[in-house]
Amino acid sequence: MKSTHQVKARALAGFGLLAKAKGVTISGYEIHMGHTEGNSATRPFLIEQRSQESCSDGDGSLSADGNVVGTYIHGLFHNDAFRRAILHELAERKGKTLVASPAIFSADEQYDRLAAHVRANLNMDLIHRILDQH
Repeated sequence: MKSTHQVKARALAGFGLLAKAKGVTISGYEIHMGHTEGNSATRPFLIEQRSQESCSDGDGSLSADGNVVGTYIHGLFHNDAFRRAILHELAERKGKTLVASPAIFSADEQYDRLAAHVRANLNMDLIHRILDQH
C-alpha cells in the first residue's frame, strides 16, 4: 500500500555528509510503498511527526563511511539549514570556504524568475501559433 505523509524530522548522524547536519530539523514529505528492513544503527534521520501526529521513527540509511545517504523523506534540500550544512561539509572536504549566498528567494519567486527567463528566451508567439494549429 502506498504511504504519503508530511513529516518533520531531525538529522541524527554526525559523520560523513551529515557531519555538520547533526541535530538540524527538517520538514518534507514521505512517500513509499512497502516496508524496508535494515540495520537501525545506520538510520540518519528521526521522524518526530508524521501527518501531524507525534512519533519517533528512524528513517533512511547511511553507508559506513557516511558518503551515501538514502531516505524516504523528499524535499530535504528545500530545508535551508540542512542544505547549507551539507554544502559546508563538501566545501571543507575540498579545502574551500563556502561564501554567503546572495539574496534568498522563495520557491514562488524562483519559479517566477525561471518562467521569466524561459519567456525571454523562447519565441512564445511561435509556440502559441503552433499550439493553435492542433
